Amino acid sequence: MTSLLENIKHHNTFYDIYIMVTNDFTNNNKDILYSIKKHYSNKCNITFVNMTNLFNEQQTSTVAKYYRLALHEKLKNIDKIIYLDGDTMIFEDLKEMYNLNMRGYYILGFLDNLFWALLEYGIKNAIVINSGVILMDLKALRNYNATDKFESFMKSQNNSAIQEDQTIINYVLQKHIYTLPPKYGMWAFNNFRVALEHNRVQNPSLRYNNKEFKYAFEHPAILHYTGAKPYKSKVAIHYSVWWNYAKKTDYYVKIYNYSLKYFNNSDFIKF
Repeated sequence: MTSLLENIKHHNTFYDIYIMVTNDFTNNNKDILYSIKKHYSNKCNITFVNMTNLFNEQQTSTVAKYYRLALHEKLKNIDKIIYLDGDTMIFEDLKEMYNLNMRGYYILGFLDNLFWALLEYGIKNAIVINSGVILMDLKALRNYNATDKFESFMKSQNNSAIQEDQTIINYVLQKHIYTLPPKYGMWAFNNFRVALEHNRVQNPSLRYNNKEFKYAFEHPAILHYTGAKPYKSKVAIHYSVWWNYAKKTDYYVKIYNYSLKYFNNSDFIKF
């Protein structure tokens, strides 16, 4: 959130930020997050969306992964939204991303390489997007009765779908999803060679062109830490940039103390 607000470039950019929580999310945590509004006055509003008791029947990892599947119902007065996982860092004003023409698709995302998940369900040559950074047409999802379709698929999988929420999105909406420009959601690859390998395994008709992909790698608008996390590993790309943003937050001491499980004091680089 701090990196998002630090990178506002347009004078009229204003972010309505919705944070999905449950009843056990403390008032102290809410106060810390609300304080961001004071640091960036007139640039954002923060709303907490209560997701308590949703998706508790799911049998795979954390239930919170599924919350994005309910945004079109929880935010009934909103037609379009950018969803971001917490392990992302922002480098640009996202107004351009928000205003992208979705061309009738319901969700746009960064290409993922986990084709095998949909192969398990008999879908070949599928488009597979990562669910950690997505542009969502909430109105279209409501009109499509996406809730019923998501629930039907989850029940058919005994609430244990492979790749969890991501497969649910890719399977149920297979004809209604497409790619974001690669700078929106670029994975935090440690070098361009690894990034290129990710792109080369994609369906030739879908893969990003190399010029576009190289620019996105060098100038990401949104960086998604799908691998090494900067609060756990110094090999994470843009490690020092992430920590500089962390230092601007009221959570810095907590983040620092948490990271000591993975670093010695001497391991932290000086900025």
